[in-house]
Amino acid sequence: MNHSEHVAALVSDLLDDIALSRLDAERLLLKCSRLARLTATTRFRWIACEMRGYVSNEAMALRYMSLTGRWTDYEEGWWSPRTRVV
Repeated sequence: MNHSEHVAALVSDLLDDIALSRLDAERLLLKCSRLARLTATTRFRWIACEMRGYVSNEAMALRYMSLTGRWTDYEEGWWSPRTRVV
């Protein structure tokens, strides 16, 4: 299997995992992280925040706090890793 086929298989498997609820959030994030590494993209930097938590003084973290709907009001939000957000 070449690199492109491997990436395509991982994407297909990941979509099936989501659609069929086969994995919990932490395992989905790990698989997304692997996909991001394989594709050498920086567009998925938010995955690291979801896995480790958001840092309040990082512009990228603040941006993804908004994009992922983690704010409870203007200054308060869920800063913890996804696995700790209930």
